[in-house]
Amino acid sequence: MTTQDYLPAAGRRRLLPLYDPLIALLTRERRWRGAILESLDLQPTDILVDVGCGTGTLAVMAKQHMPQAQVIGIDPDPDALSRAQRKAAAKGVAVTFHQGLGNEVARLVGPGRATKVVSSLAFHHMPPEMRAQTIAAIHETLMPGGVLRIADFVGGHFGGPAETRLLTGLTAGGFENARWIGGFRVIFIKVTLVGGEKPRPGGGAPS
Repeated sequence: MTTQDYLPAAGRRRLLPLYDPLIALLTRERRWRGAILESLDLQPTDILVDVGCGTGTLAVMAKQHMPQAQVIGIDPDPDALSRAQRKAAAKGVAVTFHQGLGNEVARLVGPGRATKVVSSLAFHHMPPEMRAQTIAAIHETLMPGGVLRIADFVGGHFGGPAETRLLTGLTAGGFENARWIGGFRVIFIKVTLVGGEKPRPGGGAPS
């Protein structure tokens, strides 16, 4: 898969201008994105990477929530990233955006650099092989003890994997304590929030 082989956030490139207004209109966006941020428990020293950041709403919210943290957004869609950059500028926050696929996270951010990684409503766009590669790249870019949170459609909705398959994928990708954290509905469809941590040397639990 190349950066030309992705599915745009709105499904079709020409629909991208409608994506943010429709999400805001049809979902309680601040509520479910806020739940994701709460699960991350952002700290001033964090380096947060948003994989599949799309138009940057969650990345911008994260920076507003914890201005001292460094926030990096990654997405393959240059048009979505342009909107993300304009959104960050309009909100007066500094977020770094990179163009790339999920399996390029470690190359774009650097191995062992991030403290936390999040992905929301992006994994259902990926075929199974890309999901596995993305989890592996996230594992590589996280420092030991680093935190991963994934929120996505499950149970076949919009091509989303089964919830158990997400958890199995985290464990297979080297994450410990893979677990269900919460759930909510987006456009009347179930979204699940799962998480795990990259093990510390010697098996110590993350703080």
